[in-house]
Amino acid sequence: MIRNRALLNQRRGNAAAAVADFSTAIDLSPDDADLYYRRGIARHQAGQTDDARKDLDKAIDLNTGFADAWYVIGNLEAGRGQTDVAAAAYAKAVEIQPEHAAAWYNRGNLLFNQGKLQQSVDCWTIAITIQPDLFRAWNNRAAAYDRMDRDAEAVADYEKTLQLNPVFVRAWTIWHGCWPRAIIRTFAIPTEPSSWPRKRVSFQNSKTGIV
Repeated sequence: MIRNRALLNQRRGNAAAAVADFSTAIDLSPDDADLYYRRGIARHQAGQTDDARKDLDKAIDLNTGFADAWYVIGNLEAGRGQTDVAAAAYAKAVEIQPEHAAAWYNRGNLLFNQGKLQQSVDCWTIAITIQPDLFRAWNNRAAAYDRMDRDAEAVADYEKTLQLNPVFVRAWTIWHGCWPRAIIRTFAIPTEPSSWPRKRVSFQNSKTGIV
């Protein structure tokens, strides 16, 4: 009952209430790894980063094969700029669960932002193999190919992104006003067509081309 209420509060975005309920549930079941994992996520959502990390570590102590806990640690540490720690956490997640598409995807993002383009491509390729409809991975791999001047591969991946999510590529390329270089080179698109809308929207990592 308490666990279900905690999960409901978490889904509703009421992190403080979720933390309180998970704490009560932990008092009743102190060896339940999932409860520490869930409270760790809730504490992270509430901005209690250090306590969140302690809960995630406890979840792993109780369940050494907890890939999702390592994945969330990766996200937490990446969020506070601890890229080496985050990279190690993502690596551990995919070591335990090689089919963890989200961990491969986020690991690729981390590597891209470190300038390790081929390694990021390798990660996104695995993520796509696991989850072929992960359009953000297609887009990000295209951005890496674009940076590497591998135009044909970049265009093919942008086209696949568009096929999976037509709105996404249109919004990123047209609304934000930064067509990928590979598409400009391949199709000889003018860099400032007068028909472009003047409206701008903000996208995560828009300067790098990944999301």
